[in-house]
Amino acid sequence: MMFEEVNKLVDEQNVLDFEVQSFEAGRLLIIGSFDLAYYHQAELLFDNVSFLSVPTLFHEPVFRLATAAEQSEVQVAIEGTDQVFAVDCEASQGKTTGIVVAESVSIRLGRVYHYERQNLGPGERIAPWAKRSAQPAVAADEASPRS
Repeated sequence: MMFEEVNKLVDEQNVLDFEVQSFEAGRLLIIGSFDLAYYHQAELLFDNVSFLSVPTLFHEPVFRLATAAEQSEVQVAIEGTDQVFAVDCEASQGKTTGIVVAESVSIRLGRVYHYERQNLGPGERIAPWAKRSAQPAVAADEASPRS
C-alpha cells in the first residue's frame, strides 16, 4: 500500500500534525510532523493536481485511496491516468475527509529542518524555503575528513 509508511509514522511516532506547505504549478506539497514549527518528518508531493479539497491544517490523518463513492463525487475532475486520494482527519471543523485528484503522489520520510542547522545527521536536510547563510549545512556522515 502506498500510504502504509506514512500512516505508520502517524501511529507509531506521534507525527500527528499536517499542513499544506505549498500548491503551485499543479504540485501540492503536504508536510507532517510532531512539531511543524521546527521541522517535518513526512512529505507527500502530489503531481498534476486537477482537484483539491483538503483542509490547510489537519491532525491525526489516515491517508488512503478514495472509495468508489468518493471517486464518483469528483468524476468530472478525473483525467487520463489521474488517481483519487483521500485523507480522513481532524480539522478545525471536526472530522472530515479530504480529497486530492492527481496523476501521482510521492512520499518522502526523514527529518527536514525549517531553519539552518549545522551537522545534519544521516537522512536529515534543511527545507528549501528555510533561511540560509552563505555556508551550506553538512550531514554528519559527510563532515568527517576522509583519509
